[in-house]
Amino acid sequence: MSIPELLINDRFITHKDWEKIDNFSARSGMSFIKIALNFGYVSRKNYERSLLNAGYIFKDARKQNFDKRILSRIELKFADQHAALPLRIENNRVVTLMTDPTNQLFVDFIKFTYDLEPEIIVAS
Repeated sequence: MSIPELLINDRFITHKDWEKIDNFSARSGMSFIKIALNFGYVSRKNYERSLLNAGYIFKDARKQNFDKRILSRIELKFADQHAALPLRIENNRVVTLMTDPTNQLFVDFIKFTYDLEPEIIVAS
């Protein structure tokens, strides 16, 4: 289930909110969740609650190791727009920090850029 669907099911946003956020996302290039969190559509606490209810597990982003060589291959503006960041390669996968683990555009970017599958760590 997509993040917008989770948020609607938990009654944290409406279908009209989803439409507004999608339109803004298309115009700005920012991810759905970046807009939803930063423009007051949903609080971080409620966002985390929806993801936890869906079975996602959060990890502390600050405790994650990173490799500067991995970080050097991504435009930080793009990472910021998607609230996601590749951290390191571990077990032949790109350990990737994401606020929206269903963001297929960023997942595809990781696959294309590093020629490896991502291992997604969810963080708020």
